[in-house]
Amino acid sequence: LSAKAELNREEHQGTGEIDDTYDLGLGSTWKLNRTLQLGASYVHEWLTSSDPTNNYQSDTVKVELRAHH
Repeated sequence: LSAKAELNREEHQGTGEIDDTYDLGLGSTWKLNRTLQLGASYVHEWLTSSDPTNNYQSDTVKVELRAHH
């Protein structure tokens, strides 16, 4: 299992605009056998800007199958 919490701040030169991006997520990896792994993760991201027209939220779900040799 894994967890993610992240904050990024961008200050745009010349405009005075400040964007804060927040990420929260969870993930897991299952070993199916010696060569195959199944992974799944979820991340919720939102951006808060000093310009409210730039605010947004997003959800990302990722599923991946990895083969090692």
